[in-house]
Amino acid sequence: MPESRQVAADLAQVLALLVDQPEQLDVRSVPMRRATVFEVETAAEDVGQVIGRRGRTIRALRTLLDCRGEVDRAQYGLEVLDE
Repeated sequence: MPESRQVAADLAQVLALLVDQPEQLDVRSVPMRRATVFEVETAAEDVGQVIGRRGRTIRALRTLLDCRGEVDRAQYGLEVLDE
């Protein structure tokens, strides 16, 4: 699924602008049965910036992925991994 690699790269570019330590950012695509889920790992200090106040940032990112999914005729999800 080559488009998921491009979506992951685009998502990583957007996330790199949000976090203070973009060198510790890792975005992986995990193909599931009906969707592709993007797992985001970042420095512990940057998790809050990815999620945003009251989850607004992550909700906006998921909305962007929904729009991209409509164009690609695919379903995308987003999860932030914490340690």
